[in-house]
Amino acid sequence: MPGGKLPEWFSGQTVCFSKPKNLELKGVIVGVVLSINHNINIGIPNMQREHMPGVLDVQANVLKQGKTLFSTVLNICGVPRTDEEHIHLCRFHDYHQLIAILKDGDTFCVSKRNPPFDKGLELKQCGVHLIFEGDDDYDGGQESLDKLKTYNLSQKNWPTFSAIYESGSPIYATDDEDE
Repeated sequence: MPGGKLPEWFSGQTVCFSKPKNLELKGVIVGVVLSINHNINIGIPNMQREHMPGVLDVQANVLKQGKTLFSTVLNICGVPRTDEEHIHLCRFHDYHQLIAILKDGDTFCVSKRNPPFDKGLELKQCGVHLIFEGDDDYDGGQESLDKLKTYNLSQKNWPTFSAIYESGSPIYATDDEDE
């Protein structure tokens, strides 16, 4: 999605992992802000950016004492067609090898592949958010959940979509607009 700043709950691009007592790591959310300079060619003959399935140069790494234990490319589908900054969020669940290999004292970091596949990619900002047991539990009452169940997706999102529509940018349509 377009945007140039990660939410405040992300730490920096590098995190030294320290497991809290009696809490299990349930996942990691990686956030990146990137832009692609479309005036710079990819650097591979006969390859065009619009034929790429996604952004291939942002990776998450687990390091132990500065040596790479594990590395994986973030699953960022689609390539922005503008030079604008975009925010991408990727979640790794506890069953992913990246999480399974992460131990006390290891470093988790996000980086651009070296050398990059796409020479026009610029990694502007990146951050990591560790999710521990209980972090994503809902603390509200059952009554508010019951109310949410009565609305369909269009009804819940109508205030957002109508604000966009009324601003003169009818870029989304919902079921309610058809009625």
